[in-house]
Amino acid sequence: SRGINAEYGGDVDLEDEPQSWRQDIANAGEFEYWRTRQQNFQAYGKFDGSPDSTLIKAGYYTDDDKLIEGIQVDCGAKTWSLLVTDNETKSDDVITTFQHGALEKECADGDEFDIFLKIHQPYLMNWAFNGQAMQTGTRQHQKWNGKVRITARKAPTKYSSDKATYFKVEGTGAAKYTRGSWGQCNTWPHSTNSDCREAKNWTLARSKLKTGLSRHGMHNQHFIPSCYMGSRYFHYLQHSVHPDKNSGELGRSYCCCTDMETGQTILNDDGSERCQLLTPQPVLGCNLNCEAAADHDIILAVNAEMNSKRTL
Repeated sequence: SRGINAEYGGDVDLEDEPQSWRQDIANAGEFEYWRTRQQNFQAYGKFDGSPDSTLIKAGYYTDDDKLIEGIQVDCGAKTWSLLVTDNETKSDDVITTFQHGALEKECADGDEFDIFLKIHQPYLMNWAFNGQAMQTGTRQHQKWNGKVRITARKAPTKYSSDKATYFKVEGTGAAKYTRGSWGQCNTWPHSTNSDCREAKNWTLARSKLKTGLSRHGMHNQHFIPSCYMGSRYFHYLQHSVHPDKNSGELGRSYCCCTDMETGQTILNDDGSERCQLLTPQPVLGCNLNCEAAADHDIILAVNAEMNSKRTL
């Protein structure tokens, strides 16, 4: 599994490749514990056989199994739907389609797939399947400081994300899940382990960059893997790692020492990840010593390759 600084979340391989996976949320709804409402959930899977009759579902639920918001992907029909519990129906819980559309990429036997859910605010959540946003449109609203903010559209659901206690994905037919991750972090797939550039491009495609998913993205574009001199190797010092519950009022990012081959965070002797909050503004900086993570054979090889290209 690949991700940087998942200290207060998790990343698990699903060895039996089940057709469902559920992750309960620790300290659900406790804003004081998490510092912010923002949470990330990612599910990875693959199609084992023809996906023509395959349905993929993912949802965010309350303790008594009420749907807050979710998606359904119909591989055979090549469509997606964004689902909510209708907030106009007061007496009963009615699941309704908020938005729907066509898949940009067809499901195919042997292909990997991924789902992400990004929680921003009680009624502001972003979903994507295979790097395609599962919603359309934006809205403008005024922040506390008077500035206008543009975000994805507010979900017309009866239940807010503050009421959630678990995230769940399901599949039928050829869909099998291989891995899940959650917390205030972001991850990338196993298939990009050996090439930092692939991991970088994968995360950029799901980011809030305009060439990514823009307002429907999962994370800001600077929370991506840094590659050593643009090579396939990860830089041993990652300077912009996603904030978490310990990032303080300003939500400072981390810097972390990482393995140049795999991008995995280096661990300290006590098993904790070798990461450090960036020094406060106005000048953000990193005082972390990552010399032990620097693979000098890799560095020499990359430098030699770069020098040879300059002489051509």
